[in-house]
Amino acid sequence: MTQAAKATDPIYLRRSDNNERFVAFAFAGADLMAETDQGGTITYAAGAFHSTFGQPAEAFVGRSLRSLVSPADHDVVDGALSLLVNRGRLSPMLIRLASTGRNRLAMAGIAVPSASRPLRLCITFSRPPAPVA
Repeated sequence: MTQAAKATDPIYLRRSDNNERFVAFAFAGADLMAETDQGGTITYAAGAFHSTFGQPAEAFVGRSLRSLVSPADHDVVDGALSLLVNRGRLSPMLIRLASTGRNRLAMAGIAVPSASRPLRLCITFSRPPAPVA
């Protein structure tokens, strides 16, 4: 499809807009995003990894999701991944990061099935909301 045809094709534009919307919505509420396989190995990472861990997001690809989390919360993360695989969605839950500040973040996720690829788990880490006064 030519560039001119793409500019006027409503189906192409809708798909393109959806991809951009997904990224915008994901970063609107998340500081860190990671995609993992079913075993928890990070296949994609984006966000504030450098300011949080002192390394770029790409440095975490191939590592376990557990490497982002305090060892005290590894069992929690293992259970969360199991829930995510079985239920398709993980409601926000507080975990402690493995960074020096040991910040508490809310971890949430969704499973993304695909006919052509293995199941992917998309996980976000965001600051918990401030209490309402």
